Amino acid sequence: MSITAIKRFICLGCTIVILSTFGSTSLDKPQTEYNYTFPVRVVANCPMNMSDWQAAAERTGCNDTNAYHCVPDRFHLKLVEFCYYKTPNLVSKGNCLELISYGVLNHVKCNNFTLGCPEKPYLSNEIYVYPVCLSLVAGCFISDVQCLRQKCEEQQRQLTAPITTKELQCPFNVFIILFVFSLLALIFFSGFYLWKHIQKKRGR
Repeated sequence: MSITAIKRFICLGCTIVILSTFGSTSLDKPQTEYNYTFPVRVVANCPMNMSDWQAAAERTGCNDTNAYHCVPDRFHLKLVEFCYYKTPNLVSKGNCLELISYGVLNHVKCNNFTLGCPEKPYLSNEIYVYPVCLSLVAGCFISDVQCLRQKCEEQQRQLTAPITTKELQCPFNVFIILFVFSLLALIFFSGFYLWKHIQKKRGR
């Protein structure tokens, strides 16, 4: 792994820990502000494989005409599940999804993600194949370092005096802890993609 990659993972870990620990309640948005034209249900996690996705579809009463979906809300703060009134959309590579005003599935570019951005087109009801598109923290996708850094700096300004340096600095002991955290995150995602690759080979 290159030094640049290590620094990016450390930065990602730092911002996630700070935002998770000191996340501002001002980021929260009530569900009444969604303005969706159909009912949605906030969930802690979306299904992350085909069998769980199908089970959720049965539980919610979705069908082929109104396919089950689970994506980030319009604020990227919560995950919402619902029966979509249209057939599944084809999502272009380099995009995740969000449910914006009036219940429209909108593409969200993810080319700047640290890892996990879809590298090929996929159907909107198969987004579980790309876990980073369903992982949020403090109004950002978990792999969107630029967004996380911005939110981290905003939170830091609320907690302390205005930041005078261009980048947020972490204490050395926090740096070491987050280095380990970042490596563990890398191992997790690498293991996941390796497992998925093996499963595809076995399915052939």
